[in-house]
Amino acid sequence: MAIWNPFGKKKPTPTEHSPLPAAETSTPGAGAAVPSDQPTASGPPAKEQPAKEQPAKERPAKEQPAKEQPAKEQPAKEWPAKERPAEAAAHPASEGESQPAPKRSMFGFLKQALKKTVAVLNTDIRDLVGKEGRLVDDEFLDELFRLLVKTDMGVAPAGKIRDSIRSQYRGRKVMMSDLIKSAQDIISEIMEQDGTGINFASSGPTVIMVVGVNGSGKTTSIAKLTYRLTSAGKSVLLGAGDTFRAAAVEHVDTAGRLQTQTNLMDELSRIRRVIAKLIPEAPHEVLLVLDSTAGQNAISQAKGFSQAAGCTGIVLAKLDGTAKGGVAIPIRQEFGLPVKFIGLGETPDAFADFNVEQYVAALFDVDDES
Repeated sequence: MAIWNPFGKKKPTPTEHSPLPAAETSTPGAGAAVPSDQPTASGPPAKEQPAKEQPAKERPAKEQPAKEQPAKEQPAKEWPAKERPAEAAAHPASEGESQPAPKRSMFGFLKQALKKTVAVLNTDIRDLVGKEGRLVDDEFLDELFRLLVKTDMGVAPAGKIRDSIRSQYRGRKVMMSDLIKSAQDIISEIMEQDGTGINFASSGPTVIMVVGVNGSGKTTSIAKLTYRLTSAGKSVLLGAGDTFRAAAVEHVDTAGRLQTQTNLMDELSRIRRVIAKLIPEAPHEVLLVLDSTAGQNAISQAKGFSQAAGCTGIVLAKLDGTAKGGVAIPIRQEFGLPVKFIGLGETPDAFADFNVEQYVAALFDVDDES
């Protein structure tokens, strides 16, 4: 009897049969390598996923310019020396740095304010006299008068200078130095005044009335005068009024408007009378503020306000921005009003007593070549 041995049958080798299906080779064993182009049931290889996230690692590099922003703000720390006033005294500017412009002296302000008059004396009148002098005759005197009127000293002062030259030098030669000396003496005589400053009441409050046309510089002058008085220990109470102001809610009293409007000037006179009823002898001062840039128009203003308000003195405002400061001469000549104060700028201390000697010296500060 034959016995079947199942283990004795020879197992066929792969080479003897057809290849196994792909499903049986899809699961590799340990250490087996699967080609990258051979698909598998578990999807794409996991090792390719990190490669797709690599660009995310480069994001910090794109944000690097933001770290450089503080460098752009560095120039702001290097302020110019002129913008550090607290350090200016301790650290003066070197030779290469710009220095602040020095403050102009009182004489310098007056020279600028009288520039128009000085220019005429230095050019037209000098040419008329000449280096060798000029014979004083009617033709010379007429021409001299015409040139003097071109300045802001007015007709009457110009006439007095002409008459003085006629009486002293007629028929003889006059030199430029002689003419200047004669004119200087006459202007000094016209401008002579007892003094400047405020006339204070002997007792009780002192009332100072300030008048002038619109835009003449009243508000600025009042502020400067207040600063001066408070600095001297005075107590100041300010009261404002106007007959007409475009932006006002109510129109009361007057601080001055055009001197040609009779109704407004009448109200100005009324204010003065009301003040006098409340405080005897008040107002103690009536200051007329004149715009130095107005030139000869200031004479018309002085006439109208002097009659209506009884002005006692003049504040010559805006003297730092004009060359027509010679207008003070005809006003003093015609109305006898002293120039008490001059305005030289916008700062509180740009307000000074009028000095006749300095004014006349600046007026005739010409080049003397004879």
